[in-house]
Amino acid sequence: YPHMKVESDTKWRERSFGKHEGKCVEDLGYGLDYKSGLVRHFYECACPNGEPMLQFIDRIAKTIKRTYDTYNNQRIVIHTHGGFIMAAINYLLKEEPTFKNSRPHKNGHVSFFHLVKTDGKIGVQYSLINVPCSKLVGYRNNNDQPPYFEFKTLVDVTLGNIENLTTEGQ
Repeated sequence: YPHMKVESDTKWRERSFGKHEGKCVEDLGYGLDYKSGLVRHFYECACPNGEPMLQFIDRIAKTIKRTYDTYNNQRIVIHTHGGFIMAAINYLLKEEPTFKNSRPHKNGHVSFFHLVKTDGKIGVQYSLINVPCSKLVGYRNNNDQPPYFEFKTLVDVTLGNIENLTTEGQ
């Protein structure tokens, strides 16, 4: 897509783990199993010099609201890290951000949220959570489902970019 405009948006970045960045979760007292180790650490750690979970959730809330207002009534794709996605799901579904409420987001999977604003508050009208990319065609071809994939903008945090993407007619 050589026609895409690229901008940077670092607010969609992963939570900062401070002194725990780059450490093995087993060395920090957590198990090696993905769910009980990495995900538990993500939710429960008060990482030295890291971003506190409540501050992270506040950043997520502000980022979602700003993005919603910027791209109001547009479909966008946000490509970011699993921890941000897990915590954003908690925020969007109005759940407490705890390990008990965690939904580890798998690599190669997609979550979709149709957001609406009512009385100044953003809510979820409908969603898909943690769907394998290989299964998305089935959702698109089901006439009872909204057209999920007519996106105008891609927000890519792993590269720090916002890319305008027109897919009409493709």
